[in-house]
Amino acid sequence: REKAPQWTKLLLLDVIGRSELGAIPLNWQQPLLSALRSDNRSTARAAVTAVAAVNQSLEVRIILGQTELLALARNDKQPQDLRVAAAAAGIQAGQPIPGDIFDLLAQQSRASVEPVTRLTAASVIGSANLDAPQREPVVELIAEAGPLEMPALMRAV
Repeated sequence: REKAPQWTKLLLLDVIGRSELGAIPLNWQQPLLSALRSDNRSTARAAVTAVAAVNQSLEVRIILGQTELLALARNDKQPQDLRVAAAAAGIQAGQPIPGDIFDLLAQQSRASVEPVTRLTAASVIGSANLDAPQREPVVELIAEAGPLEMPALMRAV
């Protein structure tokens, strides 16, 4: 609910993320998707975590909130780590990566980026179905990669 205190929203998103349901109740979907569009970064971050966990536990291999997750990944007003987390939650292994999101992930796979974000970005790249123009920069990323992200990036070539 919009009038719920912030701590209540965050708690509910955490509980949803930990629920391990085989199917998500329909009446939970819209609030989850709304939380992904929240201007509050804590809410958006908690929603990305919850949706990612829900998508991993769903028996049906669809991505709940894929449109919203990719929109969040494209939102340059959000922190880079949140954008990478949204991309990771919105792109399944074996799927192609849209060009603009690939650029974000490639940039965030560099050594200057904080380790968790760097590994997440490299893992999405490594598990995706890349097109030929995307494989070329991956070779450059591998040449610069450290031991953390190298194994993930190597899966892409």
